[in-house]
Amino acid sequence: TGRSGNAAQTLASTAALAVPCLALVLPSGYSYGAALLLLSALCFAPRWWGRPVQDSRMWWLVAAFALMALTWQLDATRSGEFWRGADKPLKYLAAIPCLFFVARFPPKPRFLWLGIALGAIGSGSLAAFERWYLHWERPGGYTNAIQFGDLSLMLGLLCLGGLMAALPARRRRWWQALLILGAFGGAVGSVLSLSRGGWLSLVITSGVFMVVLRSRISRKAWALIGVSVVLVIGALRLLPPGNPVDQRFAEIGQQIQAYRQGDSNSSIGARFDLWKVALTLGVQKPWTGWTERGFQEQKNQMVKAGQVGTRLLELTHAHNEYLDVFAKRGLMGLFALLLMYIVPIVIFWPPADLIRPPASGRRDSRTGLDNPLGLRLIGLCVPVYYMGCELTQGFLIHNSGTMMLAFMITLIYGCLVYAEQTGANAPVPAI
Repeated sequence: TGRSGNAAQTLASTAALAVPCLALVLPSGYSYGAALLLLSALCFAPRWWGRPVQDSRMWWLVAAFALMALTWQLDATRSGEFWRGADKPLKYLAAIPCLFFVARFPPKPRFLWLGIALGAIGSGSLAAFERWYLHWERPGGYTNAIQFGDLSLMLGLLCLGGLMAALPARRRRWWQALLILGAFGGAVGSVLSLSRGGWLSLVITSGVFMVVLRSRISRKAWALIGVSVVLVIGALRLLPPGNPVDQRFAEIGQQIQAYRQGDSNSSIGARFDLWKVALTLGVQKPWTGWTERGFQEQKNQMVKAGQVGTRLLELTHAHNEYLDVFAKRGLMGLFALLLMYIVPIVIFWPPADLIRPPASGRRDSRTGLDNPLGLRLIGLCVPVYYMGCELTQGFLIHNSGTMMLAFMITLIYGCLVYAEQTGANAPVPAI
């Protein structure tokens, strides 16, 4: 009935709000919206089960999630931890019925945008509270500082994608103000956490944004971007000597120099040793990998043999997702990981007619938040940002990384379905 359909869509929209909004401000905050979405999908299963889905994009996402679940479960089984290791695969499998659900009852995009903005503002506020009121050296919310800072920055970047969608909204300037605050809040959470991996990924993701939108960015906007970069760099240089950001950059050179002199008991030195271990082990068993347990055993043996530093005894992953997966799950696991990122990138890459600047310069009379361009931008942002962060961090080792990847992609896909079904494809003017 129409009433049950409206209830299903309301639940999907509420989940779209809750996942990013609560992700970093509550313990396991990303789980509440995900649980609501899964429960809704199961309760309304008779409304979507058995109905043909013509959208091939959804089936590609289903295949990517299923393959990730399979490779993780094979690792757990080979490690002799079938049930204990099922936690991670179940998270990917849980997203599959949610994909069917949002394809049938797509959430309204403005709920997702609101959740992203509030989540980014919340993460920045929490980091400020922990840094200046609780006097924590590295704010980390309810997870570790690296995950917190990187996910906070990702939410800030998603706000920039939302700002792009909201640009035509002359009558709803408060949306733009909210998203600007979100972008600022996400950056604050990242800077205060002192997590460096997100800063590298910021450059990569921003570059992808500029490549995608190059035909829409005017010369004035390019000049503004250049001036902004110069001002940011200048502001960082004007900070008092010994500030935390300056110290983090200085540590990079110091720790690299120390590693060259044989000292690997630093953060970067340990990473170099971990990469060496992971690559060595991966080459020895390239097809199947050593499994999680086998990796730990072999790594500890290399430490005892004096081949790498003793700090590795307390570290459980390679701090590089690609090398970590290669060593533990072989080329099959690496293929599944890359597919998990390539599929969303292909699905969300904006078509040429959506990127092309409109000749007439007309604007969308609505808020612009239902426009597919912004949704496609953030759909690109999530996998690209993850790929950058995973050069120096095992993002998917942590529940926060897995849940945010699977369910943000699911919700962005559902919102894009809504935007396409409602015909919200009015062109957005050039920046």
